[in-house]
Amino acid sequence: MLIHTAEQLEATTNQKASLLASDKAHRRRELAKILWGDDLGDVTLSLRSEQFQVLGGLRLPRAAVPSRRSSGPLPSVAVLRQMGDAFGENTAVGGSLLWDAREREVAALKLALCTSPNPSQEYCLSFDHTGGLTGSVKAKRDGFTMRLFGTLDLNRKGASNAGAELVYDLD
Repeated sequence: MLIHTAEQLEATTNQKASLLASDKAHRRRELAKILWGDDLGDVTLSLRSEQFQVLGGLRLPRAAVPSRRSSGPLPSVAVLRQMGDAFGENTAVGGSLLWDAREREVAALKLALCTSPNPSQEYCLSFDHTGGLTGSVKAKRDGFTMRLFGTLDLNRKGASNAGAELVYDLD
């Protein structure tokens, strides 16, 4: 009986460790998505640790479309530094750069900061090369997650937007 109990305890401990590792990886991906933005490359390589993440990528050339000019190959780099406890109070700062090699100019630049005073709250602020200032506030309680977000375009009047997202987890 003692051996059976020890085996159950070991299985439960292994399952908990696996769930914590999965949750940590999910949090890292979400944080990188918030701080770096999307479309950093068609091919990327990301190295992640508890406190630091770095990404290198390459976006392949794009043909011109009415809303966007053509682009050559765009190499990208992104870094993220997280300070504090991953499941408690923490702050992360990061940025990403997409370089247009053909035009020899910055195609995209984003700097961002996220802070989480506790696991149920998150505040984020970012600024990008187009003059967009984006902020979001997220709170969780009893299965509900509420996120308020908005973007203020500092270059164009009236180009700002805002929104809300409400999620309820059934399990």
